[in-house]
Amino acid sequence: NEPSVIKNLILINTEIPNHRPPFIELYQKIGLLPFMPYYFRRKINQKRFVKSSMGFKQAYSDKTMLDDDNNLGPYLKPLVKSQEKTKGAFKYLKGIDWKIIDDFKNTHKKIKSNVLFVWGEEDRTFPLAEAIKMKSQFDCEVVFKTIKSARLLPHEEKPNEVLSEINEFLKKYGY
Repeated sequence: NEPSVIKNLILINTEIPNHRPPFIELYQKIGLLPFMPYYFRRKINQKRFVKSSMGFKQAYSDKTMLDDDNNLGPYLKPLVKSQEKTKGAFKYLKGIDWKIIDDFKNTHKKIKSNVLFVWGEEDRTFPLAEAIKMKSQFDCEVVFKTIKSARLLPHEEKPNEVLSEINEFLKKYGY
């Protein structure tokens, strides 16, 4: 409600109006079935599932990152350890309001700050070509930077490159 309060806005591989990421709608439908949290907890404890397209294959371009528990561990370990947290994750997905996300095209027009998009060039969850189209939804300064050889989590896959882009943006637009 106070667009002038925010000077700079930095977005990394975020939602795209009228785009449905792969498997989110499926997980919304099946996630709260009685057996699903238990089944999912078992599956995410298996490297084969984690590396699959139904798991987290799309997270990184560098597939060796899926072998290191330091990468996905902070996301997966709480789910493996807790049935309630797994149910909570599925409730979170179920709670996505696509109308709000689709209306971002209008919400973006209200943003008056400088905007930096940092995007994984190889992201298949939120494809780059669709993401770039969002620039036209803003009536403010928008900078769009891509990170080569990165997917959904460029800030984890290429943290130094993402930080460099953020620093460059903040030097130019102040903070």
